[in-house]
Amino acid sequence: MLQRITTISWYTALEAIRGKLFWLVAGIALFCLMLGFFIGELAITESAMAQGSICAALLRLSAVFIVALFAINTVSQDLQAQRIDTLLALRLTRAEYAFGKFFAFCLIAWMIAACMSVSLLLFLSAGQVLGWGISLVLELCIVVAFALFCAISLNQMTMAVIVVMGFYILARSINAIQLMVNTPVINNMSSANEIMRLLVDLMQMVLPNLDYFTQTAWLTYGVGDGLPLVGILLQTLIYCALLMSAALFDLYRKEF
Repeated sequence: MLQRITTISWYTALEAIRGKLFWLVAGIALFCLMLGFFIGELAITESAMAQGSICAALLRLSAVFIVALFAINTVSQDLQAQRIDTLLALRLTRAEYAFGKFFAFCLIAWMIAACMSVSLLLFLSAGQVLGWGISLVLELCIVVAFALFCAISLNQMTMAVIVVMGFYILARSINAIQLMVNTPVINNMSSANEIMRLLVDLMQMVLPNLDYFTQTAWLTYGVGDGLPLVGILLQTLIYCALLMSAALFDLYRKEF
C-alpha cells in the first residue's frame, strides 16, 4: 500500500516539474518582490520591514492560488480524461489514489512555500522568516485537502476553484466578520441581526482559523515562544483528517 501511494505521489510531483510549475512560481515570486519593493519605497521609515511585510502578503496569496489551482486541475483531468479508471484497474484502491495525490500536493506546497520564504530573505533575516515559512506550509496543507475534496465532489474545475478561494477568504476573514457583527454600531435586538450573529458564530466554529496562520506580524516581532505553531499544527492535522475523510467518502461513492 505504501509503495503504491509513494508511486502516485512521485508521478504527480514529476508532472508538476515537467509542467514547469516552478517556473511559474519563480516568475510570480519575482513579480511580487518587485511590486513589494516599489511599494515599500514609499515608506518613510523601516522601508526594509515594510517591503518584507508587503511581499509576504503577496507571496502567501500567490502560493495559495497556485497550489489550489494545480491540485484541482490535476484531479479534474484525472476524472474527466478517465485516467482514474485505468489506475483503479491496476489494483489501486481509491484510498491509495487519494492519499497519493494528497501527499504529492503537500510536497509541492512545501517546495512552493520554501521558494516564497527564500524570496523574503532579501528583506528579512532567516530567524524572522522561519516561523512564517513553517506556518505557510501548514496553511497550504489545509488548502490542498479542501481543494482535493472540492475537485472530487464538484467534478467541475471552475466551480471548485471558486469554492476553494471563497473558503480561503472566508476562513481568513471570519474573525473580522465576527467582530463587525458584534460591534455596538449594529448591536441591536432585531431578529435579522440575531440570525446573522448566529450564522457567523457557527461558521467561526466550523471553519479553520486561518487568520492565526502565517501572520505578517511574525516577520516583525517573531513567533514568540513557539506556542502558536503548536496550535496551528494541531489545527492542520484535525482539518486535514476531516477533509480527507470527506473526500474519501465522496470518492468511494462515485461510480467509474
